[in-house]
Amino acid sequence: MLTPPNSIEALTGLFRSRPVADLTMLCATLETESRMSVFRRLSAVGFLSSYSHAGQYYTLREIPLFDRDGLWGYQGVYFSRYGSLKSTLAHLVDGADAGSTQHELQVRLRVRVHNTLLTLVQEKRIGREPLAGQYLYVSADAGRRRFATGRAAEATRGRPGSGSRRAGCGCTRRAPGSCPGRRGAARCRVRGGPAQGPWHCRHGGPGGRHLPPPRG
Repeated sequence: MLTPPNSIEALTGLFRSRPVADLTMLCATLETESRMSVFRRLSAVGFLSSYSHAGQYYTLREIPLFDRDGLWGYQGVYFSRYGSLKSTLAHLVDGADAGSTQHELQVRLRVRVHNTLLTLVQEKRIGREPLAGQYLYVSADAGRRRFATGRAAEATRGRPGSGSRRAGCGCTRRAPGSCPGRRGAARCRVRGGPAQGPWHCRHGGPGGRHLPPPRG
């Protein structure tokens, strides 16, 4: 095991050459097989665990350039300013003015979120409301919960500029134009159709395009 000063130098060199490392790389760099020793050395310099890949990857706190949601990824490994997947989901749900669906959160975070959302609901850290055949995840605060549910319901009813709900698709945030629903060759992916078309579905992403299926 390297001495503390040598450990800091070795870790700095490792993360300078590659922003993300797993435990095997860290053990080799610090010349130890002890997990506890590795985490003691990491704690001395400040580190984050990935919220993807079951937290098996690590980076230094000073490395990520987080986006507006506090997320950062490198070669398919994802980190959050808020730490774990559970903490990140709680933050995103609480900050969403119109709530968030499971699909929206899964696309945003690029990992599966169903079980973690259910745990957060059971722990009463977030709320859950039925809306248009799916669940809307909202803040646990009663006032913010009512506000988010109202905003989402207004969008679903088809306020001007929000898009209208068409049978067989569920698009509520489409861009100006016609949503093909069941009548077109392409359908919203939430109903099982191919993710094609120039409209903006609430299950898709910005710019009027459906996002690719999330990994993880």
